[in-house]
Amino acid sequence: MAFTYEVVDGKFQNVKVDGKAIMKEQRNALAKAQETVFWENVGAGMAYNPFGGGGCDLDALQRSIYVWVMRWQSYSTYPTAISTFDGMRYLFLALDSDAYMNLLD
Repeated sequence: MAFTYEVVDGKFQNVKVDGKAIMKEQRNALAKAQETVFWENVGAGMAYNPFGGGGCDLDALQRSIYVWVMRWQSYSTYPTAISTFDGMRYLFLALDSDAYMNLLD
């Protein structure tokens, strides 16, 4: 699937997959996640599954989502609602199902 987005004031916005806006729940999750201390725009690069060892080359949005999800999972008291976490995982899945299966599933 092809996806596009804009970066406005350092935040990802207007994410579209195959020309269609992402679901409202995913937009809300992305907006909330970008306000947490776990969010960091890490730029494009490789990401690795810490358990299976597989890796994927990700763009800046995908990799930032992946890093956020991994940080959220490793925290003992969750900083945001589980719905934000789920929304971020579903957004990652919508952007690249192969990367999701290799890194998060």
